Amino acid sequence: ASAMALGCKSAIEKRTSDIIQNARHVPWWEKSRLSATEIDAPAMANAANLIQHYLSESLRLRDLATTNPHLILCQRVLDWLQDRWTEPAIYPAVIYNDCTIREVRDRKTALRVIATLEEHNWLHRLDKHELVQGKARKEAWLIHGRTLS
Repeated sequence: ASAMALGCKSAIEKRTSDIIQNARHVPWWEKSRLSATEIDAPAMANAANLIQHYLSESLRLRDLATTNPHLILCQRVLDWLQDRWTEPAIYPAVIYNDCTIREVRDRKTALRVIATLEEHNWLHRLDKHELVQGKARKEAWLIHGRTLS
């Protein structure tokens, strides 16, 4: 058996043991007359539900503690726009050509970052063919808090 299979088996055995241990305590909480060596089906089901709840909460809390790498990248680009970019508006090539952040050197990534910043109201889409840096742009966004001249 592979190490992964053994790890899964071990985790399953641990969860089964947890369910049985919790099933012994569920009757006490319900003031049941069952002894600690006797576990009926409803008690086992309650214990399984309790374990499922704790496992779900553990996963939920782990996910909350994990920072989304895309949002970190968006924050870095926003910082660059606010600190280094002096123009009131941007277009995709600004991000993938002029931005000093390596991870946004392609149009697809730049557009994903722009979409996220727009979703969070840091960028506001301009009308098609709006003049930005002296040229009509098909796609352009105004940086929040700035105005076009």
